[in-house]
Amino acid sequence: MVRSRGPASLGGIGTAHALAALYAAATGPVDGRPALLRPDTLAAFSQIQTAGFDLVLRQHKAWAVGFHASSEVYPMLAAGSFGHSGAGGQQALADPRNELSYAVLRRRFLVPSQADSDHGRLLTALLRSVRESGAAA
Repeated sequence: MVRSRGPASLGGIGTAHALAALYAAATGPVDGRPALLRPDTLAAFSQIQTAGFDLVLRQHKAWAVGFHASSEVYPMLAAGSFGHSGAGGQQALADPRNELSYAVLRRRFLVPSQADSDHGRLLTALLRSVRESGAAA
């Protein structure tokens, strides 16, 4: 039922690979095509508009224009990172300064919602790998 109705605020259907590819294409060239977004648009997406305790999610959140300011949640990311978490532990984001896009989708919801500490560990390992491969090049 959710898939057939396509509500705007939930029910997106895709793979983690496709979602990470979307963030990558938004922030930089992919497969010879230019970035989908201009640098000034990226700057607007990552500019914090409000921050504070989210009464629904029951945690601190910093919001940009329709996105989370991801470096506020994951301090290992560069300033200007943006993305969005989903119910049950999903996470997708872009870190343009580190030329990184990331997406993890869950098969099952985590309880309590959005309390997934795996993302911090995965992002730290991913950034380490990116930096090491850059140093080796």
